[in-house]
Amino acid sequence: RRALDSAKRQATSLRDKSVIIHTPFKDKTRGLEIHFDIESHPPTDVDYLYGFWIGDYHSGTYQRFVAETPEDERKMWRAFLSWTETLPEEYTVYHYAAYELQRLRQLAERYGDEAHPGFERFVNALQDVKDIIRASCVFPVYFYSLKSIAKFLGASWGSDVKGGGESVIAFDRWLETKDRAILEDIIVYNKDDVRATAFLIDWLRTYGTSQIVYEPPYPWK
Repeated sequence: RRALDSAKRQATSLRDKSVIIHTPFKDKTRGLEIHFDIESHPPTDVDYLYGFWIGDYHSGTYQRFVAETPEDERKMWRAFLSWTETLPEEYTVYHYAAYELQRLRQLAERYGDEAHPGFERFVNALQDVKDIIRASCVFPVYFYSLKSIAKFLGASWGSDVKGGGESVIAFDRWLETKDRAILEDIIVYNKDDVRATAFLIDWLRTYGTSQIVYEPPYPWK
């Protein structure tokens, strides 16, 4: 029954280009707001960039930890763990889809840090924005990726890197050439990703807190 209702809502949304808030968004942010995204290099099974947007969409600041070579992953991981110990008692970490949690657990196992108190607190603070959106909203898009939804709502990316696959190619080029402009472009892409997650939470706070159907022209355009 629930799956049928969901399919009907999606069909209606695509037909009418409508945004349906079927279950009002309940903001569960506690303490400091953090948005998190990982860039990885699958050919070497290495994470090379942890990016954070700290604060809300309009007033946040960007922070990053970078492994400039695959051999630097351990150093980046340790810097991240040290940073988690500086965070306040209450904080909420937003990310999009399951990848970040999977990689955090893999690196904690790789470096023997599953019981690290900063790591445990960080993992317990994670909130998946994709799950939040799926529980509240229907958008007139075919794929519920971060970029599909955020671009539909008006977010933009300024990097020449246009997706996760391109970031892998760009990191290969960085490793070959050591052209810092390539690495900086990946960092801009990551910053835009974490800002897009903040953008979605901000949109939900503004437009997603009551049952409503939005049809064109949308109030946020």
